[in-house]
Amino acid sequence: MGVKKLFQTLEERNNPDEVESQGPFLCTNNPWLGKGYYFWDTFLDLAHWWGKQVHNGNYIICQTSVEDNSEDILDLVGNTQHLIEFKEYADILKQTYATKGPITVPFIIEHMKKMSFFHYKAIRANPINSTSGDKYFNSQKLRFIKKNPAYLELIPPIQICIINKEILGNNRFRIIYPESYCEGYTI
Repeated sequence: MGVKKLFQTLEERNNPDEVESQGPFLCTNNPWLGKGYYFWDTFLDLAHWWGKQVHNGNYIICQTSVEDNSEDILDLVGNTQHLIEFKEYADILKQTYATKGPITVPFIIEHMKKMSFFHYKAIRANPINSTSGDKYFNSQKLRFIKKNPAYLELIPPIQICIINKEILGNNRFRIIYPESYCEGYTI
């Protein structure tokens, strides 16, 4: 078990004290993993990319951390058993809701949350192709062999959706960008 650094990108509103005392903040716009508090897992570059893409460069980044505890995190990246169980559940929902059209990841997750077996406080996933087309992130992919398009993604866009903030414990939520908001910053 280790500790994961988490980064939340927020719109800059010139309210750093409020951000640090009230954060993290709930995602209300197209939550891919259902309702929760969204963070980039480990890679600060992704938080900056999100700030440039979504907030047109007008953003701040906050950092906190979480214990990498597989009992509390539905890990669809690093725990293949969780992925198998998620697929089995998705297959059942696909049959049940076949006439409704394609089902989505957030639909499955919100459905799972209503079941008594769902005890997770966070969900971890790697949304494939979410950074595709970005020149920098494309340069962070290493091909295994020249004759095959398969590659290793060096900065995978892994997200963690915190459902229950208790999982963060007493870990501080603090601004790390821009530097002018950081503790100890001097000109």
